[in-house]
Amino acid sequence: MAAIAPFIVAPLKDLCVKEVAANFENTPDFGPLPDKYVKKVVDILPIDLPLELAGTSINDEDYWKRRCCARWSTLEVTAHAASWKQLYFERNLEDALEQYDPAINSIDDLRRLMTYSRRFVQTIRLRQLPSHLDLNIMFDCMIK
Repeated sequence: MAAIAPFIVAPLKDLCVKEVAANFENTPDFGPLPDKYVKKVVDILPIDLPLELAGTSINDEDYWKRRCCARWSTLEVTAHAASWKQLYFERNLEDALEQYDPAINSIDDLRRLMTYSRRFVQTIRLRQLPSHLDLNIMFDCMIK
């Protein structure tokens, strides 16, 4: 008779971490979870979570570094107060402004992005603004 290999079950805490991460987009709350488990959850969260959800819920710099590195190849975190989260929001907004085309993109979506991003953005460096976007729109959305 052949021996049956033992069935090994992952520890309950590991299963819970995976479950919290898998459902984070629908239930973005760490509740009373101890910090060491919050870190484990954040480490396995997908980097394509909606920006408003991630910005509000995730402060972990390693998460933002992963998100930045997946999107851009040239990164200078020191130019963004040494914050990966700030780098992400500033570069994301720069890209959105530089690529904005009123024939294709909604001005309301751009306003929403600027309004949400303003709490994380200190500086933006625009190389071009082909849309000739009215700067008053940017100032209205970005000034707190």
